[in-house]
Amino acid sequence: MLLTGLTDDYSHDGRSILELINTSVLPNALGAHRPTALRLGQSLKQIDAPFGALDQAALKLSTLALASGHGGNDGLYDFIEGLIGSWNSRRDAIAGPIKEELEGAEFQGDPIDESQSAQVIARANALVFEAEFWSFIF
Repeated sequence: MLLTGLTDDYSHDGRSILELINTSVLPNALGAHRPTALRLGQSLKQIDAPFGALDQAALKLSTLALASGHGGNDGLYDFIEGLIGSWNSRRDAIAGPIKEELEGAEFQGDPIDESQSAQVIARANALVFEAEFWSFIF
């Protein structure tokens, strides 16, 4: 959609793969902030993609929780499932603003807010770090 210049009235799931697109063909709002848009997209992938870092850590820990053998009566199971639930809530709170920022730049011509983007990227990075930390611990 981005490369055709067409727009639609629905929210997109995902992002344009800016790594493969020449800056000269990007809308001005996106091209002017390409490095930040790239970081936003990469952060989104790490927290929202099926095989991103967050899902990899959640899969590892969820498997451990299930293997603990006690279901809902096991403290380890409860801890891990609570941790993953927290990650999912935080992921949703972070992914939404990233998608809105990218979609606004890609299709509405809205310039990327560098300050807001830096904050949301830092939150995404912190979430991935936490997930990888717990994955390493267990």
